[in-house]
Amino acid sequence: MKICSIKRLLFCNLILLSLNIFAEEFNTSLSFQSKLMENDWKFLPDVPKSFKQTKSNSVKISTNYKKFYFDVEQNNIDLILKRSSEPINVSLKAEKLSSKISYQIYPDLIIYAGNHSQDAIDQKFNCYSFNDLIVGSCQNADLNITSSNPKYNGLGDNLVLITGEITSKALGFKKTLNHRLINAIDLSYQQVDHSFNWLSPIEDISSPILLGLNIGNSTLGEEIEKVLANLPQRDGWQTNILNFNAQNQYKLGSNFSIEPSIYLKFLDFKNYNNNSSIPRINIKFRLSISYIYKKAKFTLFGDYYHKNLLGFENIAFNQRTESYFDRPYGDLGLSITLAF
Repeated sequence: MKICSIKRLLFCNLILLSLNIFAEEFNTSLSFQSKLMENDWKFLPDVPKSFKQTKSNSVKISTNYKKFYFDVEQNNIDLILKRSSEPINVSLKAEKLSSKISYQIYPDLIIYAGNHSQDAIDQKFNCYSFNDLIVGSCQNADLNITSSNPKYNGLGDNLVLITGEITSKALGFKKTLNHRLINAIDLSYQQVDHSFNWLSPIEDISSPILLGLNIGNSTLGEEIEKVLANLPQRDGWQTNILNFNAQNQYKLGSNFSIEPSIYLKFLDFKNYNNNSSIPRINIKFRLSISYIYKKAKFTLFGDYYHKNLLGFENIAFNQRTESYFDRPYGDLGLSITLAF
């Protein structure tokens, strides 16, 4: 993952640059955030049995000079997913780098532009279940398929390789309000470009004997068609998202506060070949409690997503996973912000 290494280096250089200049006229803050979901937490929405754990960690540096604001954030997400059939371990790891520049037009109005890129660690599966037949190199495989085609040399003992990355651009504004129910709103338009690819010798099987092999109530050829149809499409697609966020803050003394917020996402998919019905709206509710001590802010929060992570973690969405995005999801998080 050379791209990710370059991004890490760039991100570290930006942090060092900001820490070097904030001592002059810049106001700088450094934030750390960690989120976690465990499938046996009964106080969170029930998740599919394959969802075992989700971990997410991020670090963000923010700085401003006069009316200009700059944000750079790096995020890593680890979705632990294990099925009952092959491939059993379908976990997803991804790294995201985001940047945003904002300008304060009025004391209560800020406009901004942002972009981010997210790369998934290559997913490799050494076995795949085709109804009652397991194909691959795992111990419980019924049939092993190999190819002399040089393009498959990178697979090693694996049967399927999946790669994925997304890029995103956004424009929006944030306005503060003098209202007892809402003290700020945020409205933005986001364009997400998805790029996935996969490699497997099973798509080259042409033997009538193999394709006509009876497995259960179907043939191997029919089962292969089903599996290939559920792999991420190779042609790129786009998701256009209208984002709306409203939040408030209720002070509890001089150090504590409760901060409720709501996030709405309206999604429009372009050139995406869906296999099932996909929600077009997702809602996230967040309830936070914060404590400020000198120049540090500690925040404990809980998130509820009405339609899983649809629109929030775009790298996780494709034909293989779309059926999971029609149910609730939740996690807990902790963030620490240090101001300089």
